[in-house]
Amino acid sequence: MKNLFLLPLAFASTFGLANSQAYLITEFQVSNNLVTFKTQPQKATNTPSCVDENNKDSWAISLNDHGSNNLYSLLLGAFDSQTPVYLTSTEQCIPESGIEKLATVSVN
Repeated sequence: MKNLFLLPLAFASTFGLANSQAYLITEFQVSNNLVTFKTQPQKATNTPSCVDENNKDSWAISLNDHGSNNLYSLLLGAFDSQTPVYLTSTEQCIPESGIEKLATVSVN
């Protein structure tokens, strides 16, 4: 009976990731409190209009934001081990950077 309760959760998790793109982090940089990274393959989603043309394959987080240290740790680990990640955008840019701001990261 316990397994029947977990079945919808497993289905929802699998269905949610089925529509997502897995990315490998190819470059990783930290400058002051800004973490930027590039991914492959090309983003599967439309980028916000605030993204500069030469930053379309880049993502960013500000280490000043609440919870960003957790994102930083997870991203760095994924970069180091070349583990694919699933990324979700805030649909905004880091102010004055022209780089898309990361909302969530998950590893399958």
